[in-house]
Amino acid sequence: MSKPKIEAIYPLSFMQQALLLHALYEKVDQGFLHVRCTLKGALDQILLQEAWHDTLQRHSALRTSIHWENIEKPMQVVHPSAQLPWAFHDWQSFSVKEQEKKLATFKKNDQAEGISLSTVPVSRINLFQIASDEFILLWSCHHILLDGWSAAVILKDVLHFYEARSKKEAPKLDALPSYRTYLSAMQRQDLSEAKAFWQSALEGFVQPTLIGQDHPEGEMALAGFNTHSFALSTTLTQHLQHYAQQQRLTPSTLIQGIWSLLLSRYQQTDDVAFGTTVSGRSSALPNIDLMAGLFMNVLPIRTRILKDASLPEWLQALQKEQIKSRNFEYVSLNQMLSWLNWSGKSALFDTLLVFENFPWQDIAAGELVLKDFEGGLTSTYPLTIVVKPGEKMTFILRYHSSKVSEVLVQWIADTMTLMIEKMVSSVDLSLGQLQGAIPAQSILNGVSQPDAKPKTSVFFHSKNSDLVYLAPQNAIELQLTKMWEEIFGRYPIGVTENFFQIGGTSLQAVRLFAKIEAHWGRNLPPVTLLQHPTIKDLAQLLKQEDKQTEWSVIVPIRASGKRPPLFCIHAGGAHVFFYNAMAYHLGPDQPVYALQPVGLDGISSYHNSVEEMATDYLEEIRSIQPEGPYYLLGTCFSNAVCFEMAKQLERAGQSTALLAIIDSPVHDVSFVNPPNLIEKIQRIPGRIQRLIQRFREDAKGAVAKMIAAKRNTLRDIVDNNFYALKNKQAQNLMSIQNKLADLYLQYEWTPYQGKVTLIRSRQFHENKNNDYHLTQWGDLAAEGLATYVVEGNHDTLFDEPDVQHLARQLQQCLDAVHAVKV
Repeated sequence: MSKPKIEAIYPLSFMQQALLLHALYEKVDQGFLHVRCTLKGALDQILLQEAWHDTLQRHSALRTSIHWENIEKPMQVVHPSAQLPWAFHDWQSFSVKEQEKKLATFKKNDQAEGISLSTVPVSRINLFQIASDEFILLWSCHHILLDGWSAAVILKDVLHFYEARSKKEAPKLDALPSYRTYLSAMQRQDLSEAKAFWQSALEGFVQPTLIGQDHPEGEMALAGFNTHSFALSTTLTQHLQHYAQQQRLTPSTLIQGIWSLLLSRYQQTDDVAFGTTVSGRSSALPNIDLMAGLFMNVLPIRTRILKDASLPEWLQALQKEQIKSRNFEYVSLNQMLSWLNWSGKSALFDTLLVFENFPWQDIAAGELVLKDFEGGLTSTYPLTIVVKPGEKMTFILRYHSSKVSEVLVQWIADTMTLMIEKMVSSVDLSLGQLQGAIPAQSILNGVSQPDAKPKTSVFFHSKNSDLVYLAPQNAIELQLTKMWEEIFGRYPIGVTENFFQIGGTSLQAVRLFAKIEAHWGRNLPPVTLLQHPTIKDLAQLLKQEDKQTEWSVIVPIRASGKRPPLFCIHAGGAHVFFYNAMAYHLGPDQPVYALQPVGLDGISSYHNSVEEMATDYLEEIRSIQPEGPYYLLGTCFSNAVCFEMAKQLERAGQSTALLAIIDSPVHDVSFVNPPNLIEKIQRIPGRIQRLIQRFREDAKGAVAKMIAAKRNTLRDIVDNNFYALKNKQAQNLMSIQNKLADLYLQYEWTPYQGKVTLIRSRQFHENKNNDYHLTQWGDLAAEGLATYVVEGNHDTLFDEPDVQHLARQLQQCLDAVHAVKV
């Protein structure tokens, strides 16, 4: 190159050198970026191209190329000018679905084509017109020259120049420092102070935090980077923001704390590290935030977990440490490792947490609006978590399938959501209490940890916490796996996956045990799943051929705990699985038992009245708790049984400390008779309102949920009738459901001298047609009616996530009664 054609030559930063190395030697260039946005309104393409040219002249990073061949060290060269490649595509004739499909194909082919780092500019623009006044701008560029912050800055400048040209005015933009000025400022930094800080921050850290594990060699050829996304609900996002404001914390600090605790539990260590990105613009250099280039850096976050420490205080200390580190964010990881004498060891960490804080908002230039900015994602770490703030906080997990399994990624997504829910629900948590929401891991990607000890998962009392995929090891496990996969319609299912954790229902349990009876001739009660919730657990039970499993009326869901037990009576569906999630969310010191009806085994005789049933059930619970006071809970059909049990206890001189009725009126016949036409019409406004709300929150998810619900309902009807024709258990279930309906209709309601606690769902409570239920309960309860309202829907109150609100309110009722009795 001759000198007149070169504006400046600079060395590559450490980050740029790493990106160049990956670009040259990896099959797929992970530094290639697609920056995307939408332009809405009348658009002058000529003016837009000229505005881009103006922006190239303003930002030297857009006129820079990278060179490494035939020179001692790779360099970046700034050119005086450059012509930006530009292509226009008219897609107005295609449907929205076709446009999305074509764009996905275009992006895939565009990335496969790659981009030349040595040819200026290292960028190209494709503009797609999708409507008369709407365009998609796709900017292909490379991370070696630009970070996410820079992309946002450049698009803002493009629109500023566009507006100035359209008005034929001079642009009014602040002057930028040169890249040479920035480098000079960095060279004047006092490294001794930075060295002291990072040595202190990482002192004593000896065990790297690595979650990636190499898969077998044969799988490597098929491996690559994949993404998994999930989002918090609008409500949970608001609760998270409120918690952050209340504790004077940033949302990014909260997520860093959550990730630290999750890593700690997963690795079974109290000292963990992971990477996070910083903008690199904390320098005092004027207008550095308006510059474009690769200024971002990756810094380590090292946290130590003290189980008894207060969560808010620990998070505040973490935030203070992060603020201090920003004074030394210019130091590369390579420099830090040399200060730690870490040479020869593995990396400090292999996960990266990115909390997006780009200076972005929709921009208007006259009638033209630029919106829906997407900055692209570049990372070569085995796992990168990108957090996008917004009305619904969104998480993108980018993982390399040769290092991190899909099952592990799903576990991380589920666990992070669970921890956030628990964190925002209380301000008095300790680190140990929040970590208690995480199921322990004893296997990492199928490789056993030598020091790992078997622990009980907090997910619905599973006896196995191995959430990674494990294949069947014997003929019984193989046969059970086939049954589970057929019932759930999912492949593959590992032998350590929990029936309830993967969404198992009572109907699916009946189908499963019908299959078990048909194949092995073993008539096992479906509640066996409460103690044997995995394929491996069930296989162990089936191996014991001579062991007869008892069909007991009383079913222990959680038998341990010092408090008086809570006895939950079955509903009209006869089974008691739905109490499982509720029991999990109650305090660990609260025993919970459920009672299922006699006759499910096909041998015992059915009860002839609610009164007879109540008498027998009281005899059962006295075998667990001989003396009162008693805690009873019922819903739907069992509101009558619980009510009658309380009256019989009263006549026997025993007290009922809590008679809790969940979302049920007196004489609830909704499970007995389907609603008539008038009742269906009355329910329409409420259903429409709930449907509109779901569409506002997540339109795509609402449609998918409706389709899935209709499909599952139809499948349940067909499958249930099919099994009833050929299976004794299913026949018994349908018979007893009909019998329970008859008994309920025959029951006579008479006053009870005690108190009734009624917990109602928000949906049930706000329906004015249900107001008379309060009067009915009030007339029957001589000591009064205590009414509580919890968020949720009547049909999903015992399902996640609504069950958490129910359990929280029930726990408060139990605590209040327990405090009085003590």
